[in-house]
Amino acid sequence: RGTARAMIANTELWLETQRAALPAPAVEIVQRLGSQLDTLGKQLEGLDESRPQVAEVRKLVGEYLPEVVASYTAIPPHLRAERSAGASPDEAVTESLGRISTEIDAVTRQIAAGQIDKLAIRTRYLDFKYGAGPEG
Repeated sequence: RGTARAMIANTELWLETQRAALPAPAVEIVQRLGSQLDTLGKQLEGLDESRPQVAEVRKLVGEYLPEVVASYTAIPPHLRAERSAGASPDEAVTESLGRISTEIDAVTRQIAAGQIDKLAIRTRYLDFKYGAGPEG
């Protein structure tokens, strides 16, 4: 609920409280996710909430991420290292968090692409209007 930025901030705080229950490899990914969520939250400032990237962020951060962690923490600790269906819960949560991290990176890049393009256009315009800068 609320803005995507607020949802990201709330999820990030919640995720920090879950770290102790996660296996060491997953904790490393959670650290990376924290940094990614900070960046993504800043990118979403002033962004139209109806953009497809915002909807994707809401699913990834507001639904999938909490569901993955909640599913894992619901498993009794003594069963988390046991293999079932090809992987242990420890491995599965680590892999799932890694995928979420990769997807958040992709969304961050999509949002940034528009700003990168705008900067390139402005730079070309300034070069055309006022000539090349000190580099040439």
